[in-house]
Amino acid sequence: MHPHSGAAWPQRRRRQPCLCPLRRKYLGPAALCTLALLACKPRAEQALHQAEAFWVSGDYEKALVHYEQALGALRTEDDCTLRSRIFKGTADAYYLHANNPSRAAKLYAQLARECPDSPLTQNAHMLLAEIQLNHFADLPGAIARLSAVKSQTHEQAEVVALRIASLYFEDKNYPQAALESKPLAYSHSPIAQEALFLHAQALAMSKETLDEASHAFSELVQRFPDSPLAPQALFELGKLASMDGDEERAIHWWALSLRNHPNPQTVQIAIAAARERLAVKTPDGIGSPERAFDRDKIQDTPQLPRVNPAGLPPSTPPAKK
Repeated sequence: MHPHSGAAWPQRRRRQPCLCPLRRKYLGPAALCTLALLACKPRAEQALHQAEAFWVSGDYEKALVHYEQALGALRTEDDCTLRSRIFKGTADAYYLHANNPSRAAKLYAQLARECPDSPLTQNAHMLLAEIQLNHFADLPGAIARLSAVKSQTHEQAEVVALRIASLYFEDKNYPQAALESKPLAYSHSPIAQEALFLHAQALAMSKETLDEASHAFSELVQRFPDSPLAPQALFELGKLASMDGDEERAIHWWALSLRNHPNPQTVQIAIAAARERLAVKTPDGIGSPERAFDRDKIQDTPQLPRVNPAGLPPSTPPAKK
């Protein structure tokens, strides 16, 4: 009872204990570490979302700032889905917009090392190879990295194979370039025509394989008559014929090439030079040099063939005299 009013004392509400001190008191160090990691993961995810939003909007400087924040909030225990997105996004920002290939290369390599099975890792390998090639002049290193990627089954295997062949070509290792490009060149791949053209070019760089190169260029014309590479293959056939001393045959191929070649002036110059060489060889001259620059007068040239199982264009060039 209250001493003055005689009323009963109100029951006091019992205070609830503070949960945070109890958690600190009763949870072990391992559990506390887990809670800390769980608290860090949302920060990394939030920073990643902000970085990606700035990236989409085109504000790459702010995107890079938030990518770095996400990178700093990462822990080794975080799953590879999150880690790979942060590594890849930060590396892309450094490589594509911050002009810092060294930093990008380290992050691409870290992604490949820590998350080898991530869907983003294959592209990271390829970008790292490009950095090795273009910024560090490490052609063997680029080829080695791409070769490791090619050994894995993934959707870009054919693109990687063609890139390896082209790197061998750039390195003037023409036999290896021809070897690397051959399986893809004679496949049903969407990029078979590019591989076949590269294969023929590599063969044409060696005197011992000029005949094989001629057959490869001819096959490209037969298999892909509507390809932008077909006129260039015809031009290369003309060059091979001219190297063999058959200027009439060379003019024939160049005349076929002239209609759709991306650089017709180059073709016209080649035709004119061949006619001059013929004029020197034959006192009476063969044809008129001016005709090489007159497309309207090349109307009797056969069209590019579409199907020819024999492996050569149906229009048979003049026989070598």
